[in-house]
Amino acid sequence: RGNTINNNNNNNNANNNNSNSGGGGGEASVHARVLPSALQIFLRIRASLSRCAQIVSRGRPLLELGGAFKDVLRSYQRNLTNRLPPFDPLALSAPESVAGSKTWFVRLDPIDRRVIPRLQATAEYCRETVEGLYEAMKKELKPAFAERLNLDAEESAFAKLSFDCITVMSLAVNTQLDPILQQMLQYRYDKVIDSGAESPFVSNFSDALDDILPDLSAGLDEASFSFLLDKMARFFIPRLHDLILRLRNLAHVGIAQLIVDVDKIKKILVDLPSRAGPGAVYDADNVAVSGRAKLLSGGEGG
Repeated sequence: RGNTINNNNNNNNANNNNSNSGGGGGEASVHARVLPSALQIFLRIRASLSRCAQIVSRGRPLLELGGAFKDVLRSYQRNLTNRLPPFDPLALSAPESVAGSKTWFVRLDPIDRRVIPRLQATAEYCRETVEGLYEAMKKELKPAFAERLNLDAEESAFAKLSFDCITVMSLAVNTQLDPILQQMLQYRYDKVIDSGAESPFVSNFSDALDDILPDLSAGLDEASFSFLLDKMARFFIPRLHDLILRLRNLAHVGIAQLIVDVDKIKKILVDLPSRAGPGAVYDADNVAVSGRAKLLSGGEGG
């Protein structure tokens, strides 16, 4: 247990080196998307489960072994959670309240941009595989003990970690966009002579998204990437609306130019799913189902 968990940081680096090797929903994809220590933990759990059921007992000792499994999973989940940068979990729920504040900012360095998506993928993998572990243990336990088995708390903990990872990435994208909003606020719409072409800050908005989204999407499956975009937009759009209401001294031509700029930003947001990098192509459901199937069958793998 200790070696598996304590090697997590080293496995982060190893996983990053392999991050571009994934393809479909097979074993290579698992290793590319999920931190290797997660795979090792569940392999060892499966081996211990099989040994206890076959050699020791399918009664109380096996149920108590399940308690040890719960401790390992909780410890692993805490270690993964500790890898997240500090963030305000409530910021996304009230985007209008953060106007002028930087307390919600999350800045991800190049390593974090690669690691956080893989933490999210690992959390989802663990959440799904805990379900498979529960099914496998119920199958091995005697009926009188099987009804006392409960892994709901562990499954919920990994689900929360997955959600927190998405929150961190959403705040990071919005942090990247905040300077562009400030450029828009300071733009002299009252000096615009002729409307038509987009204002300079609009291209900066597009460039900022192109800078961060490919790194994040490379470690996410399609559903998680879509969820990230949804949360990011739900935080950004109210802030954009608030900024528009703060603009002053807009002449007729300035208003026309503002409409052009906002429409362009809207089109960029609508087009965000196409900005996904090459990593957002593997089938997470196939990976998770494969992991559960191998746990139930006693085979090796995720």
